[in-house]
Amino acid sequence: MRPGRTHCGLGGPIAERKLFGVDSHSRVTAEYALRPLWNAKQPRKALLLAVPPCGPLGGPDGAELVGELIDSYHPDLCVVGGSSERRGCERIGHTLVINPGRLTDGWAAWLDWGRPSAEQVEFVNLPGLVSAVPARPMSKEDIRMRAYLLWEAAGKPRGDDGTFWRQAEKELARC
Repeated sequence: MRPGRTHCGLGGPIAERKLFGVDSHSRVTAEYALRPLWNAKQPRKALLLAVPPCGPLGGPDGAELVGELIDSYHPDLCVVGGSSERRGCERIGHTLVINPGRLTDGWAAWLDWGRPSAEQVEFVNLPGLVSAVPARPMSKEDIRMRAYLLWEAAGKPRGDDGTFWRQAEKELARC
């Protein structure tokens, strides 16, 4: 954690009462876990939640209790989990709420507090970003390191070192 920042977060659904058969947090446990955020005096406070609030970022999956936590703790930033179809950001009071979409769908969000309000958040499609970066040609050092790891994983057998070299070349050519 960087000095001058307070980060708190909860994973899983949040409900008025603990949900049976689901890894969730009741309102009481959520408020207990978030108590450092309540007393924080740092210039920026961030809240991380697995569930979005009701409204544009949550739709029918949004939780009213999440909106109440945002209203109670007044973080500067709240990052919520949510469907990639509802990716976006909105302001609730002075809190910037961001739903970057599912990381498993390849989405992330960049936040730059130094930019004008309308330009602070940029959504990034990570697979698209990676495919736009030209591949670096594989070097002999890359092949040597991969061949060594393959040889080590095979139990360091004596004999044909060329087998591991050729296997490393094939694997790295696919990347």
